[in-house]
Amino acid sequence: MRINILSMLLLVVHMNFAQSFMPAYNEDFGSTEIEVIFDEGSIQKGRVDVYIFTRMTIKLENGEKIKVGTKEMK
Repeated sequence: MRINILSMLLLVVHMNFAQSFMPAYNEDFGSTEIEVIFDEGSIQKGRVDVYIFTRMTIKLENGEKIKVGTKEMK
């Protein structure tokens, strides 16, 4: 019985400690400003709309959306 109570107490203490060193993530991903430099030298500024591993959709300042692959960027 003592081992069960001690185990539960240690589990609760460990869970509380784990939350203390990890900061909360409050940034809205859709509001991340980005500047993309393409291989041919052109620069596009906008906000990240969708990000999926090797491709992202960027909403430009004029409202247009472009799809960009990581191989197309510097």
